[in-house]
Amino acid sequence: MCLLGRLHLVNMPFGVTNTTSDSQATCGHTLTGSTTVFVDGGGISRIDTTNPSESDRTLLAPAGLISPPSLSPGRLSVLCESKVVSVIGDAIISHTPCEAGEVSHCAAFTGGSSDVFIQ
Repeated sequence: MCLLGRLHLVNMPFGVTNTTSDSQATCGHTLTGSTTVFVDGGGISRIDTTNPSESDRTLLAPAGLISPPSLSPGRLSVLCESKVVSVIGDAIISHTPCEAGEVSHCAAFTGGSSDVFIQ
């Protein structure tokens, strides 16, 4: 069964994405983030809506950028260093080793803090 349409989550809190190993992407990669603003001991991961290539990404596979918020639930009104704060469930662009058949890297999502939320 396929459902078409968009899921709208109203007033639902999202955990903030950071650079700790506890906040890995669903593909297993750790994410990059701020070196000056921290949540739960890790730098906050951010999405650059002006220049998406400057968004944070998967650490070991630099092509794995966190997607712009039009494709993700990231909150446009919460900024860190002039970039949108990434939250749990933001999509990550397909990255290496997806081409080699490792499908977890073809459709990955951000992990995040279980203590700090954006609503």
